[in-house]
Amino acid sequence: MIKNFKNIIESDRKYDLDTRPTQVKTLDDYLLRPATGFPIMLLCFTALFAASFILGKPISNLLGLGLDRLVAVFESWAGANRFPLLFTSLISNGIFRGIGSALAFFPQMLIFYVFYSAINDTGYAQRMAYIMHSPMSRLNMDSSGFACLFIGYSCNVPAVAATRDIPQRIDRLILMLVSTFTPCSARLGVILYIAAAFFTPLTATLVMTSLIALSWAVSAAVAFAIKSRFPQPEATAIKLTLPPLHRPKASHVVKSALIRTMDFLNKIKNVVIISAVLVWFLSTFPQGAGFEKSYVACWANFLNRWG
Repeated sequence: MIKNFKNIIESDRKYDLDTRPTQVKTLDDYLLRPATGFPIMLLCFTALFAASFILGKPISNLLGLGLDRLVAVFESWAGANRFPLLFTSLISNGIFRGIGSALAFFPQMLIFYVFYSAINDTGYAQRMAYIMHSPMSRLNMDSSGFACLFIGYSCNVPAVAATRDIPQRIDRLILMLVSTFTPCSARLGVILYIAAAFFTPLTATLVMTSLIALSWAVSAAVAFAIKSRFPQPEATAIKLTLPPLHRPKASHVVKSALIRTMDFLNKIKNVVIISAVLVWFLSTFPQGAGFEKSYVACWANFLNRWG
């Protein structure tokens, strides 16, 4: 994706590709016109999150039912083999529930990364950078800097590295700073995980879209506040080229989505399992005292009293 963005600063801002098919020209008329391009871009992000939550929720529910049956089978087997009740509770309510809480969000994560990879592969990501020329210019920033910020949605490290092609040193430094405000795919995964856990699909979609808009607003405010304190160089012609729109390769999209999803689950699995076991311990002990007198209940009462 970085190579694609490096080719953005090459020709006049006029989008002049005579070899474009008629259908692509028609699409570009809407995608590259500010009056329609910005709403389409916002709608694209909204659809990205809506698909993740709305389509993924039923699959997550099925996984939850499957986990409940697995726990029931294990408890029945453990009881038949006279396993200690405490050990059985640790495995079923601690470890199994911890693994299940991570797998329950696998569908949302996978759907999100499928749509995310498809956006990058179609060539639409570069069109987002194109229509951001005017807003970036009003912030006194190099318009090609939006390319660096968009790369940050994949990973902040290459986003910072991509700023080396920005001609003005002050612009490079500002972009290095504000690119960290862009939630990378790993942070988006965490936010998606939390939103799916605490909100309904519609509310979660609004929350995620609002957070993306907020990150843009904060980045713009910080960039403008810093850049306005320095003398502005003379305006130079900005040259842009765009790759043709094309259908993404299904195999590449699915492979990329699976790699990102499994990488995320691999990173959080230990934290989730340890947290689940810790919660089980705090809610089970002192043994025989009941939940009302467990450690977690006592801690909750303490916080409620002094909070």
